[in-house]
Amino acid sequence: MSDVFKITCPSCKKVFDAGSAFNAHIESTKKEEAKKAEQQAENKYRSRLDSKDKEIEKTRKEEAKKAEASAAKKYQSKLDAKNKEIEKVKKDSDEKAVIKLDKKFKDDTKKKEKESEINNRRLLDRLSKTEKIIKEQQKIINQKSVEVQGERQEELIEDFLKRKFPTDKITPIKKGERGGDCIMTLYNKNNKEIGEIYFESKDREKIFQEKWVDKLLKDMQDRNIGYGILVSVSLPKDFKEDDAYVSRHNCILVVPMSYQLMHSVVSFIKNELEIKSKNNKNFDAAGEMKRLYEFIKSDQFRIGLRGVFLKIIKIEKNIVKQKTFFEKNIADQELNLLEIHEELNNVVLSFRSKVGSVLPENLLERPKDK
Repeated sequence: MSDVFKITCPSCKKVFDAGSAFNAHIESTKKEEAKKAEQQAENKYRSRLDSKDKEIEKTRKEEAKKAEASAAKKYQSKLDAKNKEIEKVKKDSDEKAVIKLDKKFKDDTKKKEKESEINNRRLLDRLSKTEKIIKEQQKIINQKSVEVQGERQEELIEDFLKRKFPTDKITPIKKGERGGDCIMTLYNKNNKEIGEIYFESKDREKIFQEKWVDKLLKDMQDRNIGYGILVSVSLPKDFKEDDAYVSRHNCILVVPMSYQLMHSVVSFIKNELEIKSKNNKNFDAAGEMKRLYEFIKSDQFRIGLRGVFLKIIKIEKNIVKQKTFFEKNIADQELNLLEIHEELNNVVLSFRSKVGSVLPENLLERPKDK
């Protein structure tokens, strides 16, 4: 067959003759196209069917989910109602139990508070008693401490006097016995007694009191001792820094707590007594006159006169006090009487101004003395 009768398929580029082969090829192509179209239609149908199934399945699942949710909601509602009912029953029961427990708690608390109050009272009583005992013991301790301190100073003074004046005698006043601390008996070179010094010490008081001096003078009179030394931490107002001592009643010396000053003062008194002793020895007179003279110049006579003089001064002070009191009392009464007179006159004048001259004018005149 000549190439003139050959044709090429524009679709598949296959070469055919112009005869039957071309027709057969066309038929075959149509079948294939039809088959392909059928397959595509089937695939499209299946695709739509699958999509529909998915939509149906989705809808079914959603409906099932809604139905399940609705059923769950109904079940939960019934469950909540049941729980509420149970809770109500439980609450009623619990309230009764709570009320009962609360009452028991309050009763127990009240009981415990009462017991606690009783225990606290007992504890406070014990504490009060203990505090009282402690205070009493502390007072005793302080008193003992003060006594020990005072006794210690007394012993120090006694030891000092014994060391510095070994030829003289130091006699402590017994504890509990009325009086001062110790008595120093002085002797001259011939070992003859020439006089005594009465010692009293004050080591605790911050303010000096003159009554200490009066007491010391009274103790000296009772023991017939002519000189006294008051050793004190606190000093009289008339004591000056440059002074070694201040004198009271011409027989008592108030000195600070200084061993050096004590030594000087005792040495001074001892020297004075030694001079007096020599003068007494050299005096030549009749026996009676000499004894009278000895008594007049003795410490006993001198201190006795001083004691009488102090009592006179004390009586004078009391008289002045009583006189001042009575004068003030009389002046107060006179002032009160004058005020009463003025008030009475004012009452009468006020009555006359409102009522008239009902009352006589000489109603408040003083009667004439007969």
